[in-house]
Amino acid sequence: MKQILQNLKDGSTEIAEVPCPRLAPGHLLLRTTRTLISAGTERMLVDFGKANPLEKARQQPDKVRQVLEKVKTDGLAPTLAAVRNKLEQPLPLGYCQVGVVAAVGGGRQTAAASEPTSSAPLSPDPSPARGEGSKAVAPLLMVGFNRRFAPQVVKIKELLAGVTGPKALVMTVNAGAIPADHWTQDPAVGGGRIIGEACHFIDLLRFLAGVRIVRAEALALDAATRDSVSISLGFADGSLGTILYLANGSKAFPKERLEVFAAGRVLQLDNFRKLTGFGWPGFKKLNLWRQDKGQQACAAAFVQALRARVAGEAVAPPIPLEEILEVSRVTIEVAAVVAALRQ
Repeated sequence: MKQILQNLKDGSTEIAEVPCPRLAPGHLLLRTTRTLISAGTERMLVDFGKANPLEKARQQPDKVRQVLEKVKTDGLAPTLAAVRNKLEQPLPLGYCQVGVVAAVGGGRQTAAASEPTSSAPLSPDPSPARGEGSKAVAPLLMVGFNRRFAPQVVKIKELLAGVTGPKALVMTVNAGAIPADHWTQDPAVGGGRIIGEACHFIDLLRFLAGVRIVRAEALALDAATRDSVSISLGFADGSLGTILYLANGSKAFPKERLEVFAAGRVLQLDNFRKLTGFGWPGFKKLNLWRQDKGQQACAAAFVQALRARVAGEAVAPPIPLEEILEVSRVTIEVAAVVAALRQ
């Protein structure tokens, strides 16, 4: 099989022939039909690889602190060797995939190949006839809205369960600049950054609000790309959501920050590493050693649902179909509003 590999030491990218992955218990084998490089996280990794050592250090201050701590415990020479080894390890790219499940780990491979997966909204066609609100039995359809599966987001959802009244959700995304002539900016080719990336944050706020989105509005900075936008969401219970998706910031600033204001309390999630509670009884913080945006938990939830379906069990999909369709529709509508601002 072919795999796109990124060298973090010198920034080079290559397409290499690698062995087909071994199917392990609890995993699934996906026969990929389309794959894309993320214009956000993975593009930043490409830029990181091309940067000189000083720029690399400026972009990842947390990693610098970890290196300094390792120097204290292991010494300078072993630490330098470990850093060089880490940078020389090729990093596979292409997290955005569409394909068909070919096999499910644990020997349960039948009846799985027909379940589709995706990691972006389902279609650029906003027609309501696509099934939203349908009473028919929902297929096991999965979209890779992984952030709702992140451990710190799960904790936020747990804390919000005891809160009554509307909430204010603020998501700031320091997405980074992409040239106007880049393929991701072409609506006919890459779909644009709203459909390709901002959909994840619309889904995240929808998950935390726990109720339908009843209103969506958008404004964009006056620039050629129109990819620095403010998205305002209104929810059925009176909650408000704001997404600042910005392409004009500094790489030294954290990429993603979520803030939740509710019942005289605040939760702040910094780059999916540090979760801090302010005025929250019984909760102060939940920090992780490494960033976790929920990708593995998202895939694991889908595999578990597939295995249950194969076993003949009635199981709810990891993300309710009506929420997938709702978020997809809202994302496409927001993208259309932003596109109209260019005219």
